[in-house]
Amino acid sequence: TPPVDNTIRMDFRIKDYIPDEGYVDITIADTERRKSYSWMELKLNPNPSGGINDVLADNNNNDVLSIVDDNTIHVSCSSTDIQSLTLTSTNGSTIYSTYNCGASHDINAPGAGLYILNIVLDDGRTLCRKLICR
Repeated sequence: TPPVDNTIRMDFRIKDYIPDEGYVDITIADTERRKSYSWMELKLNPNPSGGINDVLADNNNNDVLSIVDDNTIHVSCSSTDIQSLTLTSTNGSTIYSTYNCGASHDINAPGAGLYILNIVLDDGRTLCRKLICR
């Protein structure tokens, strides 16, 4: 059995490839090395079937576009309507949320940064996209 009473703290850093800049190191907001108050806390799950889901390839979602243009995030789907959109910062704060968007919707990003966009479609698919606004 895993030691489920122990706490794990992590400092998340991302290495991303940006065209014309190459590989860039991005630190998730509000984390600093060796500052325990700013680290994400995780606990081991006593259920061996629980935990992180398998990573699936984004092969069947070519009909969903999410494009950033001058801090405007354009989201569209050619095959079904968008049920909901949620834009989240890397520290987990919800920045924008809307429902029943139709086939397309625009979101004004609050500024430069790394954002997570959760897209729920009427056909039941849920997508998560990482967006970088400059």
